[in-house]
Amino acid sequence: MTRKTALLMLALATLAALPCWAAPPSANRGQCSDIPLRLIVAPQTHGQGGISGDGLSIYNNPNDPAFNGGTQYQDGVGGVYVKFQVCNGTNDFIVNLRSTSPVRYLNLDFSSQLAPPDTGDGAVDLTGQQFHQQGEQINEMANPALYTNGQFVTCSGFGLNALSKTVTGGTFWFHPPTPVVLDCNGGAGQDLANQPVNTSSVLVQQINACTWTASPILDSTGSFYRVGVAETVKITGTTTWVAGGQFQMPFSYEIQKLNCTP
Repeated sequence: MTRKTALLMLALATLAALPCWAAPPSANRGQCSDIPLRLIVAPQTHGQGGISGDGLSIYNNPNDPAFNGGTQYQDGVGGVYVKFQVCNGTNDFIVNLRSTSPVRYLNLDFSSQLAPPDTGDGAVDLTGQQFHQQGEQINEMANPALYTNGQFVTCSGFGLNALSKTVTGGTFWFHPPTPVVLDCNGGAGQDLANQPVNTSSVLVQQINACTWTASPILDSTGSFYRVGVAETVKITGTTTWVAGGQFQMPFSYEIQKLNCTP
C-alpha cells in the first residue's frame, strides 16, 4: 500500500493560504492550520446515477445559480469536517462526516450500471442501490504547483463500509491510469476499478482565491462520467480485491474557503 493510499484510508475511516501550501510541513510545525472550507453539492436527477447531498442544509445564493439550492457542508458546523489538509503535506481535500449530529452524508446513486460486478468471486452488486457515505478525498487539490491556467485533473476516492459478511469494505474510484498525476498511485484495487473501461478523471478548477469547483470529465468513450468500484472480499481468512462494477456517477461540487475575500 502506498503512503497516499494509507493516508486516504485513515482519513476516510476516522477522520488559499499560499504560504502554508508552499512551505514543507516541517516549516509549519506549531503554526500551520489546515484550511476550513464549505462544500456545496449540486443536485442530481434521481434514478440516473450520481452524487448528491443529504438536503439537510440548503445553500441559498441566487448570485451562484449553478449551486443555488444545493446541499452545503460547512466545516465545524454540527461535526462536519471539510478541509484542505496542508499540514501533513498531502494537500488533499477531505470530507469526513462521521462525527456529525444530526447525521450527515453524501448520497451515492448506483442506478445506472455500466459494467457488472464480479459476483462469481464474491462481489456485492450495488446496482439500483442508494448509499449514504461519509467520507471523500480529492487528491492534491490544495497543491498550487499542479494547476495550469487555473485547473488540473486528478483522482478521487470514497471508502466503502462493509457490504456483507464477506465483503468487508472497498473503495469507489475516479482514478484512470492516465494522465499520471502526483500521488494518484496505482494498485490492485484501483486497477480493478478501471476494468473494463478506464474511469473518469476529476477536473478541478480554481475560480478565484476563495473558490474551486470539482466534477468528473467524460471517460475515454466520451459518453459517461464513469466510476469504478473495488470491493475487499474476505473468505477463509484471506482478503482479496474484487471488481465491484462500474457506474454512471456525475457530480458537481463548489468548494469555498471560509473567511476569505476574493
